[in-house]
Amino acid sequence: MSDQQLTNDTEAEKRKKKKLRKNFTVIALSVAIVLTSAVLLHVMFSANVSELTIEILAAVVAVVMVVASVAVTLHFQSEYETEREFKTELFRQRLDLYHNLLVEFSKADDDNHISPEEITKMKNLARSISLIASTDVIVTLANYIRLIDEYGSLYITEEQAADGTAISDKVALRGTFRNLVTQMREDLMVVEGRGTEVTDSVALLVSGEGWKRYENK
Repeated sequence: MSDQQLTNDTEAEKRKKKKLRKNFTVIALSVAIVLTSAVLLHVMFSANVSELTIEILAAVVAVVMVVASVAVTLHFQSEYETEREFKTELFRQRLDLYHNLLVEFSKADDDNHISPEEITKMKNLARSISLIASTDVIVTLANYIRLIDEYGSLYITEEQAADGTAISDKVALRGTFRNLVTQMREDLMVVEGRGTEVTDSVALLVSGEGWKRYENK
């Protein structure tokens, strides 16, 4: 694991712990208010005080408890809404960029020749994708574009992907089209897959080479 990845993991853990501490603080304050109110009510009804005083203090305690409960509810609701909006926008951005990249791949493959200009466009899109994509997508995409640049073809065989210098040794992250699409599908988390059936089918979508490979099995 690289130093950068360790740093990213550490920052993510810090944010998670900070969020947990914040929620714990809110819950602790709420419990403290409820317990304090209960004690006050017990003291009021146990002490020799007028009914008017008890009613006033009971009303104050009731107001405090209502305000506290509303504050806690609004806190968690606001946090949930913020997180939901973030995830929705992140999903939309990922979907748009992934779609644009696949369109760029299709255009480049139309004439069975990938020019340096087309590779430059892919690299530019990949740089944008690296901002919001998952780690597995970034690694697979980097491996794939490097091999496209080297071989001048979208169809990268498993042997070529295995022999080339890769950022990761994981088989699922090797630079092939089907690995990239599989990682994108998993990153979006909205479509179901059926293991090798999906990945093998995706491999057929890359020019005519995929069909030839399938027919020669």
